[in-house]
Amino acid sequence: GHTDAEGRLILADAILHAARNGAERIIDIATLTGAVGHALGLRVAGIWGDAGFAEQLMRIGSKNGDPIWRLPLVDEDEELLGSPYADLANLASSPYGGANMAALFLRRFVPSKARWCHIDMANTSQVPADRGYKAAGATGQFWKWRHCGVKLEVIATNLYDALVAENAGADRLELVTGIMEGGLTPGPGMIRKVVGLMSIPVHVMVRPHSQSFVYDQYDLLTMREDIAFIKECGAAGIVLGTLKPDRTVDTEALEMLLKEADGLNVTFHRAFDEIDDQLGALRTLSAYPQINRILTSGGPRPAPESTDRIQALVEASAGTGIRILAGYGLTVPGLSEFVQKTGVPE
Repeated sequence: GHTDAEGRLILADAILHAARNGAERIIDIATLTGAVGHALGLRVAGIWGDAGFAEQLMRIGSKNGDPIWRLPLVDEDEELLGSPYADLANLASSPYGGANMAALFLRRFVPSKARWCHIDMANTSQVPADRGYKAAGATGQFWKWRHCGVKLEVIATNLYDALVAENAGADRLELVTGIMEGGLTPGPGMIRKVVGLMSIPVHVMVRPHSQSFVYDQYDLLTMREDIAFIKECGAAGIVLGTLKPDRTVDTEALEMLLKEADGLNVTFHRAFDEIDDQLGALRTLSAYPQINRILTSGGPRPAPESTDRIQALVEASAGTGIRILAGYGLTVPGLSEFVQKTGVPE
């Protein structure tokens, strides 16, 4: 049989199923046609569909090291999908533009109200030899991340983010809102719903405002209430940080919050990156068994620019019960080298 033609029938069924379930956005991804490789080579996958949606996905691909490029859907070419036996042929009468014709076929099954994109990655699904962060053989973004030997925590700002991250293979979620302000405590409805639906651990941000990491008695009252609610919802942990005006750890405030968080995992967040003496702060935090992670980029700069500092923190954390969780500025293309240099476990 013709596997490309058979594959697009399966995709058409999947699109119809998504439409029946009220999907507003649909992305189908397949290793569908060799023709996409003739058009784009071996490193860039093809994408067709809604222009704005496609541009959004292209930007994501550019950032994470899996580039995609938009190819045309030419309405006049639909006549090549005509059939004397059925309403539509799943194989075009022309030998040219096979990837475009496959996308045109699939478009016929997309509901008018849905935003849809089709990605053909037949040309990028196999890497002939090790190249950068990609290992020879079959690829896949989360597989490549796991190939580096680290656990992956994904930030989710809403329920959709959380569902996508879990389905894609994330090990853990950090649930926040106000991501442009560095992350704030999400609302109660979001916390309850995300924690209730996820099968992977969810750690919830506890940060009442973005003014600073220095908290007064009223902030701490709010944070304690938030922690109690997060605990009641069944979250696995919380993410917090407390500083004094001199940019050292506020142990008094921290102890108050940790008492409320009894039984939860605790990550000390990137307030840590405002501290000048990070090795000293690590020693301070290691006195609290509840704190099992420090999220850091090694200072104010992106993590890839602070590898020496992060490596020193990883080495100093050995035997303390604290794991160094690297964040800020990390992308998949440079991940393998970053892990090798620093030894970060997450």
